[in-house]
Amino acid sequence: MAAQRQQRARVAARLHLHPQTVRYRLRRLKQLFGDALDEQDTRLDLILALRAESLREPDSSGR
Repeated sequence: MAAQRQQRARVAARLHLHPQTVRYRLRRLKQLFGDALDEQDTRLDLILALRAESLREPDSSGR
């Protein structure tokens, strides 16, 4: 348990977020994706989709 708290604190520092924000977002992801996030392939799919989205050029509506 202490190791998880330390890991979350490192993630929060790296992302310039409050540790509570990291905990909230992890809980929200677990609500949305359930146990699927425990699967390595699912996590990879999510990472790739997020990276692809960040590389897209905005359309005329600014998205």
